[in-house]
Amino acid sequence: MSPASIFITIGVAFCHLLVATASPEQQSSQLARRSSSDPDPALRASFITPKNIIFEDGGIRVFNLNSQEAYKVTHHIDNARQGYSEYVTTDVAGNVLLRMNAYDDFCFGKTHYVDQHDLLRVKIDPRGMYPDEWTFTSRFLPGFKYEFDRNAMSADGKIFEADNKKLVATLHTEKRHEPWLLSRFHADDAYVLRSDGTVPDYYLVTLMALVQMRVNTCGI
Repeated sequence: MSPASIFITIGVAFCHLLVATASPEQQSSQLARRSSSDPDPALRASFITPKNIIFEDGGIRVFNLNSQEAYKVTHHIDNARQGYSEYVTTDVAGNVLLRMNAYDDFCFGKTHYVDQHDLLRVKIDPRGMYPDEWTFTSRFLPGFKYEFDRNAMSADGKIFEADNKKLVATLHTEKRHEPWLLSRFHADDAYVLRSDGTVPDYYLVTLMALVQMRVNTCGI
């Protein structure tokens, strides 16, 4: 056997030894890092809606992980031709948390949603063939500015702090088996919100509904 062949054989054997002696935790960690689509481990799954929007009493129902309804986002269109629409976010008791109004709600133009008390502002900036650019701010929270980076071919995406690009939340499509989904005998697509708790839940739930409605109405 040539010296080169001996060297290759020793190297392969050494690699097999490293894999064999690795702990199950190390092997699992290595496997987990191979998938770039895995959710960030710092984010916890928080809320879920059906992927295919279903309006029950005019609203999008949002559930927690215990399959309990936590929020509802209702969409009103008073004058679609003039671009006026309204989204109202309520908790399970029916208390109004946000009332977002837009007077320029058109698919291919800039859209601005503003809460009646200015607690939250959401701006959508279409970019032609590229995904819409989303920014949300609050008048009463200094430094509160976040961006939603939507994927090019879906409603999924990541939410970052605008200044330092820290990841704070994700919106992601998953197969789920929750009992409240329509198909009880197989997994259904659901839209899942994961968050690190930095942004109030009902702000993110409202954004979640706006993104779903925008993509459902205007396409990707």
